Amino acid sequence: MTTFLAAPVAELQRSAAARAVGRMAADADLFFSHFEHRHALPLPEQWEVRDRPDLGPYPWDADGGWAAGHLPETKFRSFRLDRRIASFHPMHSPKWGAHELCHSLVGFGWAPGVSPLWHATAARLSEVLPVALWYFFDEAGLHRCRRHAGGGPLFGTRCPDCDRQAQTPGAEVDADDPWIVQGRAWVEREIDAAWRTLREGWPVSNRHATLDLATDGLAYASAHGPLLSSDAFVTWTAMFLDPDNDGWHTSFEQLVERVRAVMTALTGGPLAPAPRGDRWRRAAQDVGWRMLQLMEDVEGEAQDALGVVVDALSADLTEGGITQSIDAYVALHEDWVLPEPVELFAVGYSLPRGMGHSAAQLAAGLAGVLPCTLDMLGDTAANGVARFALNDPLHRVPVARRFAGWLDAEGSPLADQARFEAALHHLLPQDLLERSLEDAPAQPGPLRRTRGVEVLRVAKSVTSQDGVGVEVPEGTPPCWVGVVHRSGEVELQDLTEAEAHALDRAEVPHAPEDLGLDDGGRALRGRGLLSPTAWRAHY
Repeated sequence: MTTFLAAPVAELQRSAAARAVGRMAADADLFFSHFEHRHALPLPEQWEVRDRPDLGPYPWDADGGWAAGHLPETKFRSFRLDRRIASFHPMHSPKWGAHELCHSLVGFGWAPGVSPLWHATAARLSEVLPVALWYFFDEAGLHRCRRHAGGGPLFGTRCPDCDRQAQTPGAEVDADDPWIVQGRAWVEREIDAAWRTLREGWPVSNRHATLDLATDGLAYASAHGPLLSSDAFVTWTAMFLDPDNDGWHTSFEQLVERVRAVMTALTGGPLAPAPRGDRWRRAAQDVGWRMLQLMEDVEGEAQDALGVVVDALSADLTEGGITQSIDAYVALHEDWVLPEPVELFAVGYSLPRGMGHSAAQLAAGLAGVLPCTLDMLGDTAANGVARFALNDPLHRVPVARRFAGWLDAEGSPLADQARFEAALHHLLPQDLLERSLEDAPAQPGPLRRTRGVEVLRVAKSVTSQDGVGVEVPEGTPPCWVGVVHRSGEVELQDLTEAEAHALDRAEVPHAPEDLGLDDGGRALRGRGLLSPTAWRAHY
C-alpha cells in the first residue's frame, strides 16, 4: 500500500498559524518528501552553475553528500519553489513543517521569456509568507521555555526546551496580537519592495535583522536560472500544470493575490481556496519533471522512447499513470543505458511497484555512523535498510537513531549496538549556560539532566570502531551507561538502575526529593550529570 507522508502532528498544532497551515494543507492534499530518501538526480551539465561557490555544493558533489550521519540540504541547490511536495529534513527544527507546507500553499511565479530580475523577484514573493510565518505568525500564541518566552524567534539558535514546550498546542490569538500586526506589516512592505524592484529595475531591500529576501531571491534565480529558462521547463509547465491552479502563477498580480489570501488564513481569517488536484497529481508532476530532466542527458531513440513515457504520464496524472510510467521505464532500462529505476523513482515517498525510496542513499548515511552494526548485520544489511526505508516515519531524529529504533522494534539483538554507536556520533547538544555556570553556587530547587548526557540500557556487549565499548557478560542482567558529551570529548559513566531512572525522569526539571534517590541527586550533581535550573549571584 502506498503511503504519503504528513508532518508530525505537533508541528501543525504549535501555533494558531501552524494549525491554519495544517487545515489548508489537508484540504489541498499536500504531503512531504523525505529528504534523506530522495535521490537527487544530477543536473544536465548545461543547467549547472559552477562559478558561484557562494551557492554551496550540489548534492552529487564530493562535499555535498553525507557527513557524520547528516545529509546537508544546500539552501540554493536542493530547494525549488515549483515543487509542490514539501521537503522534510529530519535534522531541521520543528518550525520547518509548517514553513515548508506554506511554500506549497503559496506556489511559485514563472512565465516564459522573463529576465533574471523577474525570476528573482518572483522567488522573493514566493518566500515572503513562509518567512513571515517563521519569524512572526508562528510566534503568536507559541509556547516557549521560560528562558525565551516572549522573546520571539531565535534565528540561528535552536533550543530543545522551546521545541518541547511547542509540542503543547499554541493559544488562539486575535488580529491585534503584536506578532500578527508586525508580520502583516512586514509582508506588505515586502510586496511594496517587490513592485518597486520591477518598476525601478534594481532589487529594493526590506531588511529584517539579518534577513534580506532581495538577496535571497537573486541567489535563487542565479542557482536555478538555466533550468528555469530551459525548453524542458517550458515543456513541463505546458504538459503537467494548470496555469489557473496547480500553484503556478504567471503574473505578479496572481502571486501577490495568493500571498495575501494565505496570509489572511494564517492570521485568523477564512481559509484560502485549495489548489487543484490531489496527491497523485502532484506525484505525477514530480515524476514527470524527473523524466524530462533525464531526457536532457540522453539522445536519439532513447530520448524519443522516454518522450513517449512522459506523454502518457502527462495524460494520466493518477496512481495508474505513475504505475504505467514505472513499468515502461523498467522496460526501457533493459534496452538502454539509463539510470537505475530505483534511482529515477526515488522521490522520497512511496510509489507503486515498491519504488520511491533510495535505500542505497540511506545505507551510505548509516555506514558513516553505524559501521560496526552494519558489519554485524553482514549479508542481511542491504535488505534490512530497504525494509527500514519503507517504515521510516517523519521524525526530527538523525538517521542512525531512527535505524536503531527500527532494529529495536524488529526485535533485533543488534539494537543495543546501533543505539550505542548512534549515541557516540549523534551527540546531544550541550547547554552553554549550564557549562558556563557549572561551578557557580546553585539556588535550592529543581534539578534537570545536564544537557549532553544520554542514558543507555545495554543488555549485550557493544563496541565502537575505535574499540570503546561496554562489556556485558552472558547471563548477567543489563547494565546502565551514561554517555556524556563535555567540552568536545565523550566519556562513558557507569550508572546504577536507580541513577538511570532518575536521569530519565530529570529530562524535565524535578525536585531533588522526587528523583527516587536517597541523596536527592547530590552524587549525580557532583559527577556533572544533573544541573540546577537556577544559580545564586553570591556565594
